[in-house]
Amino acid sequence: MNTITRFALSSALCALIVAPTLAVAGGGSASKNKVNVRVKNLTSTSTTTGLVGIETVEVGDPGNYPTAINGQSAGYVGTTFRMAKYEVTIGDYVTFLNTVAKRGDGANATVVAALYDSRMATDLNVAGIARSGSGTEASPYTYAAIGDPKKPVAYVDFFSAARFANWMHNGATATADIESGAYNLAGGFSQYVHRQSGAQWWIPSHDEWFKAAYFKGGPVDAGYWMFPTRNNTIPANGDSAGTNAANFLLNSVYAVTGATALDSVQNYLTAVGTFVNSPGPYGTFDQGGNIEEWTDDFQYSGQFGASRITRGGAWNSGGLNDDVDPIPTALPSDRSNKIGFRLARVATDSSTPSTTSRVFVVSANNKASSAGNGGTGLNPGQVTQFTVNKGNFTIVASDPDSPSARATESFNTGSRKTVYISVDLDGSSIVLEDTSVRF
Repeated sequence: MNTITRFALSSALCALIVAPTLAVAGGGSASKNKVNVRVKNLTSTSTTTGLVGIETVEVGDPGNYPTAINGQSAGYVGTTFRMAKYEVTIGDYVTFLNTVAKRGDGANATVVAALYDSRMATDLNVAGIARSGSGTEASPYTYAAIGDPKKPVAYVDFFSAARFANWMHNGATATADIESGAYNLAGGFSQYVHRQSGAQWWIPSHDEWFKAAYFKGGPVDAGYWMFPTRNNTIPANGDSAGTNAANFLLNSVYAVTGATALDSVQNYLTAVGTFVNSPGPYGTFDQGGNIEEWTDDFQYSGQFGASRITRGGAWNSGGLNDDVDPIPTALPSDRSNKIGFRLARVATDSSTPSTTSRVFVVSANNKASSAGNGGTGLNPGQVTQFTVNKGNFTIVASDPDSPSARATESFNTGSRKTVYISVDLDGSSIVLEDTSVRF
């Protein structure tokens, strides 16, 4: 590749720029200056266009009735949303760290330092991530999973979880911002940070977390399960094939070892989804075990400031029942070997693998044009039309929330013989790659 240029689509929906020759996606046509269009489609089975793909499940039944937990209303959510099927894993977090936490000697050094905790490597009960390098330009930090990368990550404070949410919100790419988006942090650690309007990915509220874990689904008055395994009977804590089981401490017995004694070199976490036959009512896993999870709701605690509610059983505690008293909390700066997180996102996500981008090859030559789409439809958020005229290329992408709406961008291919153009799944950006390939 010689150069790579990224173009952001305007948030406003512009009128379609019509050139003398129009080619609809899936076909090609020669313009008056003999420039032919060759169309080639490349597909991906990733659920996102970023470096990390997080599978989600729909939590519907909007407007469900809440329940009262220790005098506090819980569970009401007025809209449909999607909850991550699994807790954020060590592998997910390693990718995040290797993307955004390479330097510890720059302007953002304090933030970078806070994203990693040395106990992620030294606490063998939950060990998952090792760091090497010096954090300088000459020797940047690098991170690697210890053991199974499918286990959940622990020792993550609320601020680091919020920055991970920002990264996902902004596309989870190599250049995605971690300081703004779902949460405005601006390099700081304010305990009162809150979710922003328009967030695409976020740390679930207590109500969202509670509903996904316990609401029976269906009618708004369906009620709630006592445990997040679709059950009113306390789960077993060691049978990964059971229909009502989880990784939590039960009667002082650890699920992984079946023993009451804590082994300092034993890893007590299980890969997310290990208890495959014990999903929650909407299809989530491990809301009743492995690690507790952050929510983004405040629970004020006097002189210590604004704590956040945490939820779910953990490998070294109980607390997976719906009416746990008191409701667990932690300061947003707290780190623990029993606290991690999962994310929620807007309802337009799909956990079904699908084509996430279309790549078109524009070739300035006299060869016959060819079709590559086979007549199949394009998904929302992908290219729907393009035009080429004397090197001027206009691309049209649909809005993922309103497939009938369209936004356009145009640019000049100049004398370049071959140009690859791709559009992200959500239609937010265009990538133009100038190559030295010649047809």
